[in-house]
Amino acid sequence: MHDRPSILAALAAICTFSAVAWAGGENDLASGTAPASQPAKSGSTSTSGIWNGCTNEAALAADGSISPSIEPAALFEKLVNRYKGLHFYRDTSRLVQITSREGQEPSRVETEIGCEVRDGALTVKTPAAQARSSLGLDLPVRQSPAAATAQRHYDLWLAPHMSLKFEEQPLKDFRRGVDEGFTPTEAERITIDNRDMLHMELRSGDGLSEDCTARFDLFINPETMLVERIDGEQRLPDGGSCTTSLQITPQDFEAEPAQQQ
Repeated sequence: MHDRPSILAALAAICTFSAVAWAGGENDLASGTAPASQPAKSGSTSTSGIWNGCTNEAALAADGSISPSIEPAALFEKLVNRYKGLHFYRDTSRLVQITSREGQEPSRVETEIGCEVRDGALTVKTPAAQARSSLGLDLPVRQSPAAATAQRHYDLWLAPHMSLKFEEQPLKDFRRGVDEGFTPTEAERITIDNRDMLHMELRSGDGLSEDCTARFDLFINPETMLVERIDGEQRLPDGGSCTTSLQITPQDFEAEPAQQQ
């Protein structure tokens, strides 16, 4: 079981650290609406059997039958299976996080990150880490178990879509600081910039209350079954709030051989 006081302190530190670490020394992006993500590139992985019928008028129900609507829990399960089955994955993402606390000016972080999954391990690259690497300043130091766990939590805070692959219970542990976990509450087909997408809402707790601790909207490419955008709102344990917008552009991916067509 996690030590709650240490987790609360870590979450507060994450938001403070983000504003400091990304200010000045890293390449901030210009403000404005991000362009729509381009389809992911992959020369070896077919996704035709992952979500049969998702681009048609009917959707695949939990029991395999054809239904006129999408069951949120069934969609989330298929999304998790998709990410769990990825052998290799690489993306770039535009991250905007705004942290607000009473009596303080909101702290805004706007930057780019990159995620890579290789050999069962996740690497999340920030501009500062990339600069250190290019200058040869990375040190081959083995992390202690506590430091490795803290780094993993931080990486998944920056890239919540990677929780779908690396958390044993993705609904329960989708977001640190939300002890009650999440419930898929909505799933629907939408059109964004003339592109067919799937939208799924995750709401903290049992999903019945509008006054929930956290809510995240996932926008999924039905052809690749990969998340291409996440918008989230979360109340922090110290009383603050954090909004997250992550525009994801998958660059390359490869499923385990059993999932390939």
